[in-house]
Amino acid sequence: MPSPSMPRYETALLYPGTCLFEGTAWSEGRGTADPFSIVGAPGVDAEAFAAAFNRMNLPGVAATPAYFVPSSSKHQGKLCGGVHLHITHRAALRPVELGYRLLALAAETDPAGFSVLPPMEGEEIATL
Repeated sequence: MPSPSMPRYETALLYPGTCLFEGTAWSEGRGTADPFSIVGAPGVDAEAFAAAFNRMNLPGVAATPAYFVPSSSKHQGKLCGGVHLHITHRAALRPVELGYRLLALAAETDPAGFSVLPPMEGEEIATL
């Protein structure tokens, strides 16, 4: 395990993109058996979301519908719908693009539930 929150080597490959969900109202899969490979939120139609993701034809990755109940972290104890990401070609995978495209799809398909979380108390927002 590369980290307690990364149970598989493949998780570490997806992390640079899916970690972006940590700053949103959606679950990044913490509290599941496959964090950072599973993302979603309550009320999301997993089949429709996975189909929309797969239509993007991102290189090196495919998604299957996922329904999950996180045992910790965001949405603990609540049924969430989303996707389970599967690496199909490691060398072709572009994890940061994957993360941004997945964020955009989440915001588009779940406008009432998707949001960026405010900074935690004591954190400052970086400015250029």
